[in-house]
Amino acid sequence: MDDSSERDASLNSLSGLYDELYLSKILDGEVPVTNQDSGWCISAYRDGRIVFGNLKDPNVEQSDRHMIPVPKERVLELWKRLIAGDIDSLLKEPWKPGYGIQ
Repeated sequence: MDDSSERDASLNSLSGLYDELYLSKILDGEVPVTNQDSGWCISAYRDGRIVFGNLKDPNVEQSDRHMIPVPKERVLELWKRLIAGDIDSLLKEPWKPGYGIQ
């Protein structure tokens, strides 16, 4: 896996996209899904963490937030809401500030 994202991830491909994360041999790999219109992105990591931030925001460091641990089904649900553009409801989720790494 590299740093590229699947730009037009169909809803049906999200589960397979998530599974790629665990099938890859890259220990610190991530799978990002981005809403191209808004710039918001949710990246899933192998440690069960997800990070939500805005790639178009000039203060991206301040906008990044995370949750851990997040099971696969919950990640898929959040990705679907992101693709649908439901940013307001995503912002109301119980995010913690930052990337969640020490």
